[in-house]
Amino acid sequence: MKQTFEMDKNPRNIHQTPSEQLSLMDLNFSLERDTTYYLISDKWWTKFKRYGRYADDVDEDLNPGPVDNSTILEPPDYKELRKDLIDWIHYNIVTEAQWNLLVKWFEFSINFTIIIY
Repeated sequence: MKQTFEMDKNPRNIHQTPSEQLSLMDLNFSLERDTTYYLISDKWWTKFKRYGRYADDVDEDLNPGPVDNSTILEPPDYKELRKDLIDWIHYNIVTEAQWNLLVKWFEFSINFTIIIY
C-alpha cells in the first residue's frame, strides 16, 4: 500500500550532536508487516552520514539541509517513485520514529512528497 502526503515546513530545535543523531539511525532492522516505513533518498542520506561523522564541531558546511527525496521521485510533479530505483542503492528505508526525528532535526523540503510504504 502506498500513500503520499505533503508536510509544511516548521522550525525545529536540534537537541543532539550530529554524531548522536547518526547513532539513532541504525538501519539494521527487519521490515515487519503492517508497519509504516519511509524512504530516504540515498543522495540526502549520504550527506546526513557525513554530517554525523564529521560535524560535531558544528561545521554547518556539512549540514545536509532539509530531507530531500527529489532524486527518487518522478518529475515534474514528484508524486510517484521513479521506476528505475534499486533498494538500498537509490534509497534507504527508515522507521517512522527515525523519520520523525529526521524531520524534527532537518525539516523536509517543501513541495516534495513523502513516500510511505
